[in-house]
Amino acid sequence: DGHEFIEDVAQKGAVAVVVMEDVNVDANITVIKVEDTRYALACMSAAYFGHPAEKLINIGITGTKGKTTTTYGTSGFRKRWNKNRTYRNN
Repeated sequence: DGHEFIEDVAQKGAVAVVVMEDVNVDANITVIKVEDTRYALACMSAAYFGHPAEKLINIGITGTKGKTTTTYGTSGFRKRWNKNRTYRNN
């Protein structure tokens, strides 16, 4: 539980903490209280890195026959978009 380490990180120079529980900290530390710290971290990370998921193009190909042929056929579109090809077979 990261709440147990707030005092330590404050002494090491942290200026803000994101928490789910009430905490007592020095007045010079900003406390951001959220319902879900994991979700908050995901949102903050996405914002910090410029929301990279919004720039992704995903194409899903499903079925029992023709996936490989279709995948190679669509690679021409991806080359035109100048995107790296990634194939994932499950």
